[in-house]
Amino acid sequence: MRQLRKWHSLCRQTNRVVYNKYINQTGHMSTATLESRKIADRATILTEALQVDFNRRGSTLDTKFVATTARKYIKISMINNQESVHAFIDRKTGDVFKPASWRGPAKIVRYNLLDEVSYGQCLARADWAGGYLYMR
Repeated sequence: MRQLRKWHSLCRQTNRVVYNKYINQTGHMSTATLESRKIADRATILTEALQVDFNRRGSTLDTKFVATTARKYIKISMINNQESVHAFIDRKTGDVFKPASWRGPAKIVRYNLLDEVSYGQCLARADWAGGYLYMR
């Protein structure tokens, strides 16, 4: 209790906030936050690339590709008269997985969205049917 009083009196004397180990002193975003934002942006770009590829095929179906964020993965789904999972993306690492089921990905990583070369290959090979997610 004494330490808390000292801290409050010090704040009043100096008219500024005293930083401790629980308050971020720099005010800048952490690298983890920047990476997660980069992964989310690249997942959106991948979703748009899949939509462009589908529309280029000239199909008359009203189909949309949607990225949904969950606790651990970003799920890319294809929605027409039903919904099917297209791919999973790990929110922390940026790894792209082929879906094993509706709820989870397969074990083997197909691409990484943080690696520039892998990201470029993913966008170049991306097709609406998911053929780029099979092992070569």
